Amino acid sequence: MHQMRKSSGNARLDYATLSHKGWVRTNNEDRMLVREFMTGEDGSAVLAAVLCDGVGGHQAGEVAAQIGVDSVMAYIAEVDTFEDPPAVLAQAVLSANHAILNTYENNPELTGMAATCVTFLIKDQRLYLANLGDSRAYLVRNGKAHQLTFDHTWLEDSIGMEFGARSGITRDHPLAHVLSRYLGSPQTPEIDLRIQPIKGQSKPNKMNNGLPLKSGDRLLLCSDGVTDLLKEEQIAGNMTCPSARKSAQKLVLAALEKGGHDNASVVVIYL
Repeated sequence: MHQMRKSSGNARLDYATLSHKGWVRTNNEDRMLVREFMTGEDGSAVLAAVLCDGVGGHQAGEVAAQIGVDSVMAYIAEVDTFEDPPAVLAQAVLSANHAILNTYENNPELTGMAATCVTFLIKDQRLYLANLGDSRAYLVRNGKAHQLTFDHTWLEDSIGMEFGARSGITRDHPLAHVLSRYLGSPQTPEIDLRIQPIKGQSKPNKMNNGLPLKSGDRLLLCSDGVTDLLKEEQIAGNMTCPSARKSAQKLVLAALEKGGHDNASVVVIYL
């Protein structure tokens, strides 16, 4: 298991990360980082989180995932201003893609390594997202889990989840997890900055305006080793603990109890 982290001192958010390689995989290709920063313009706090999942079937997925989280967070740490959070996230993810390409240009044995990437910033009680692949972000509010990210897979791009549900095609389909966007792409990937509208919300959130957060909201970043096995109701049910650390433990344990066929990794943040 990876370390669990919790904010300390006067930090305003409680957060934890946890990862398990599962019962089938021989190694863990998931990587996560959470950091808090102070902005230079007004001294307000910004929290950044990133999760990368090394792509199965590619060489050195865990190397790509590590480069991904390190590069995203290094870029965010060096920015001068957070006035445009979506632009910061997009450039951070592009820098990670460039770092992976540079690595395997200098190390031919790593050619083809790739990873998903989902990352967010919280600033002024608003959430901003960037995503490549099928690792996901969720908001748990009032006991319900809402998927915030869009998957970039054959299933989504070719037929769409709505048609897939009607036709009986699910994420168990052998092509369902083939990624259309990922870190390590030789072509510059299109960074997805969209945020799915919250169910029951009258108007969708514009991606560049961020998602307004409320006290009591709980946020989750996770790899598909969790979402393949847990439905939204189960995600919400396992995020009711009094601490982010306990909820992280419950989520990973629930995925392991469901079979643990892949690495199961979570970042849990309580507001």
